Amino acid sequence: MKKKLVSAILCLSAANMSYGENALNTLIERVLSKQLPEVLFHAKDIPWQYGHYNLHISKAGDAGIGSGPETITAKLPLKVQLSGKVKQKLFGQEIDIDCTTEFETNSEMIFKPVFAETLSSKLDMQIPIPETELDCQGLKLPIKPALEQLIAKEKPEWEAQAEAELKKRLETLGL
Repeated sequence: MKKKLVSAILCLSAANMSYGENALNTLIERVLSKQLPEVLFHAKDIPWQYGHYNLHISKAGDAGIGSGPETITAKLPLKVQLSGKVKQKLFGQEIDIDCTTEFETNSEMIFKPVFAETLSSKLDMQIPIPETELDCQGLKLPIKPALEQLIAKEKPEWEAQAEAELKKRLETLGL
């Protein structure tokens, strides 16, 4: 029943509105903020160009929602923590150096509903990466390009998962 209520509220929010400026927006923002888990993504020992890393993405604040004539946009501040070991050569020897970085960013999920006999949607995720460095025990490595490549690689899967979840919720409502 709880999921049906959340789905109904999200579907009702498709009216033209701007962020947090009316009671419906405020209600939907609170529901989203409460329903989304604190930890949104967690993975360990993932290989990449520098070695292996662990990635932890969590909420860094409350959700915002708004819509225009053709789209519904959900905004969510994220806290990203990355840690791992970077392989470096030092005096001819390859060593592993512990590295970490942490930053916040504001993500957006832009839903474009497709109104046909069966309601569907297309989703576009935007996760901007600020200028940030990987701190490897004093050695600073620029990390933004590598994180942008990681997002470009994973984004289609993340979007497909979110679209599938939204489709399931719309079907629950008979849409």
